[in-house]
Amino acid sequence: MDYNQDSGNYYQNYGYSTSREVSLALSLKVLFGSLIAQMGWFFFGFGMIFVIVFVGNADFSGFYLDANSPTAIGTVSGVEATNSSVNKRRVYAINYQFTDSQGKIQQGTSYTTGSLPNTGDQVKVQYLASKPSYSRIEGLSQSTFPIFVLFVLIFPIIGLAFVLSHTVFAIKALQLLKNGQIARGRLIKSEPTNTRINEQTVMKMTFEFVAQDGQRYEAIAKTHLVHLLTDEREEMLFYNPLRPQNAVLKDNLPGHPQVNPDGTFAPLSLAGAMPYLIIPGITIVGLGWYFWAVWR
Repeated sequence: MDYNQDSGNYYQNYGYSTSREVSLALSLKVLFGSLIAQMGWFFFGFGMIFVIVFVGNADFSGFYLDANSPTAIGTVSGVEATNSSVNKRRVYAINYQFTDSQGKIQQGTSYTTGSLPNTGDQVKVQYLASKPSYSRIEGLSQSTFPIFVLFVLIFPIIGLAFVLSHTVFAIKALQLLKNGQIARGRLIKSEPTNTRINEQTVMKMTFEFVAQDGQRYEAIAKTHLVHLLTDEREEMLFYNPLRPQNAVLKDNLPGHPQVNPDGTFAPLSLAGAMPYLIIPGITIVGLGWYFWAVWR
């Protein structure tokens, strides 16, 4: 049984009655207050703007139309400039119509940054046999942007990876804050990682502590704010008494919760947590509104 499942009863059933109240303000700070979380939400939200604008209008016709696709002779019905550019060249929309193999008249639009036909010119059209309305003028694009714009997916993917990794860490940390045992850890090793934040190297810091079973265990923290974990001879941490290797350093948590002598947490202002919700809130509400408007 995982210690995250029904955690309070789980601890009590095995003789551990520790249970602290974790306020909403502290929970929000742990979930959203870290630089990694804020960067993640920013990259995800800002990146999704480019995904909507570019990927939603990317040309995937190369996956469906090729030299073996049915063709027809179409007639250009109009040429107009779009508001988009590729490599600083204006993209033009070429409207046309053609008659498919079933004798039905189909309308289509292709896009180009190259030479333009005149209204009334004849063009060779490729179309999808199973869906003739999906077509393009041979050699042109079926959508505004070429497929290489898919590179913008890297930004929301990186952002989402940051968000998910921190959220997993934060949920586990909140469980330990609520039900974990308190101990003091001594720094025994500090080594640099290959990551830098704000031009500061992220350090992997290993702390040794003694659990209530009398055994020594290690807790690892990765941070660029080294001073927060070196300002005391021993740093406070929370660990799972059933799996002491699962531990978190107090000063490595967003919000840096203060612990009272009786083991409870000092009050935190909910207003103080609100700024951490601005970027995630804008991202969630904005994307939710967009997809609701598109799919309703």
